[in-house]
Amino acid sequence: MEVVTVEPEYIEEEFTETVEEVTDNPEIDKQIEELQRQAEELSKQLASIHEKISKLMEKKINRKNITVKKKVAVLKCPRCSAENKLVVEGKLTIKVRCVCGAILSAV
Repeated sequence: MEVVTVEPEYIEEEFTETVEEVTDNPEIDKQIEELQRQAEELSKQLASIHEKISKLMEKKINRKNITVKKKVAVLKCPRCSAENKLVVEGKLTIKVRCVCGAILSAV
């Protein structure tokens, strides 16, 4: 596909645009400030509720260590013999930077 360069022609045209003007209205300003204050208070209450939920969930959680077997890809670096291990679910392309700086790749 060939690219053709052309010079643009600049002209002036008339368009209709919508602009916004903010007018001073002390009554509306008061209402906005009150609603912002209420929103801030509700936000604090909501944060407090979430904190209480988190604390209750912590009481429910029973943590224990279990032993599981997972498939691990071991990539041995030919330069420094370091073993780079990654837990994998299935076959995938792996690229790992070894501690010595070599990039190891496996499929």
